Amino acid sequence: MSVTEAPAATTTIEVENPATGKVIASVPVVPPEDVAAFAARARRAQPGWEALGFDGRAAVMKRCQKWISDNSERVIETIMSETGKAYEEALVAEIGYAEAAFRFWAANAEKYLAEEKVRSASPFVKGRRLAIRYAPLGVVGVIGPWNYPLTNSFGDSIPAMMAGNTVLLKPSEVTPLTSMLMGEMLRECGLPEDVYTVLPGYGETAEAMIDEVDFVMFTGSTATGR
Repeated sequence: MSVTEAPAATTTIEVENPATGKVIASVPVVPPEDVAAFAARARRAQPGWEALGFDGRAAVMKRCQKWISDNSERVIETIMSETGKAYEEALVAEIGYAEAAFRFWAANAEKYLAEEKVRSASPFVKGRRLAIRYAPLGVVGVIGPWNYPLTNSFGDSIPAMMAGNTVLLKPSEVTPLTSMLMGEMLRECGLPEDVYTVLPGYGETAEAMIDEVDFVMFTGSTATGR
């Protein structure tokens, strides 16, 4: 399940290690009334991020790929601590995916979003050049599940950013730590401020985010989706 209703007057998320039942971190909740401000900052940051072009954005993603490789043990430890995954699963299903995703989208985003020529037999367009051009949507909201916080939560942010969008990520309240660690990684790798923002919280935070973004990517249960 990706989003649940917040307990009354909750200002923090107590993250538990499901393998031990111990609280491993206390994360401040982003209340719904603050989401619009974060969205506005992301919207202001988007034109500059888009202006870097595919090469400029790919350079950041390639640095992230190296960061994941160099810091894999730290990332695995974070994933294990909040999901209860075994080391091998975190390594193969999460770290392996992230390294491949950064490499893939850095290499292929420009090709996938290249201008497409349009052929037409219509006499009304004779002598004219027709083409489809792709542009970023603006601010993309991602709502991720608890069980694969790197692959199915942060992972959806990678192609969104490579396309020139900024991202607001509302991770599962069960596993927010991996998404927050990815924010640290992106800052160290040169991502401009407010291009990627994590919004820890419950269902009301996600609902507020949906109202502010231009596109939503959701992975989670049917009940939560409704």
